Amino acid sequence: GRGRAALRELIDFVVLVDIPLEIAHARKILRKGEFLPWEDNPDVFIKNLRNHLNWYIRIGRDFYIAVNNKVRKNCDLIVDGMLPTEQIAEEIIHALHH
Repeated sequence: GRGRAALRELIDFVVLVDIPLEIAHARKILRKGEFLPWEDNPDVFIKNLRNHLNWYIRIGRDFYIAVNNKVRKNCDLIVDGMLPTEQIAEEIIHALHH
């Protein structure tokens, strides 16, 4: 967002969809992909999940908190990310029109 000098002038409106860290983290883990291939490759899944959780405990949580705090200071709108998607969209559209 506006925290990046190269992008600052290109951004008109910044929205923070505020999601509790544990929910965002759980959603990331539940997302199936090459990094966490679930049942397609259980050995890779377990290895990567362990590595990820160790990273999150050591560095990741503090990193996410710092980024969230920085964005929070420079955003135009904060929306509760626990609301239904349609309501989040409505709040953003309403803010853009006013």
